[in-house]
Amino acid sequence: MVKPCACVPVVRPVSVPVARLTHLAAAGRTIGILPRSLVGPVPAGLVCVPVTDAPTRRMVVAWSPLDRRPLVASCVDAAFAASASRA
Repeated sequence: MVKPCACVPVVRPVSVPVARLTHLAAAGRTIGILPRSLVGPVPAGLVCVPVTDAPTRRMVVAWSPLDRRPLVASCVDAAFAASASRA
């Protein structure tokens, strides 16, 4: 028989990798709030509920115009594409 826990939940912001968060949530040990950009296929046993009345946030992308690395360009392109798809 499992005894009830006498502990009090602690509500505080914690930064953990998404994989760890989903593992802990599936085990019933936590809940999480994630930005839409981080929600991919939902693992079995979890449910995602959109928060439709949450305020939007403004993001800024800054980089040096002298930086010509392909990875930087693809990151900036992805940010602009994501922004355009939500407009």
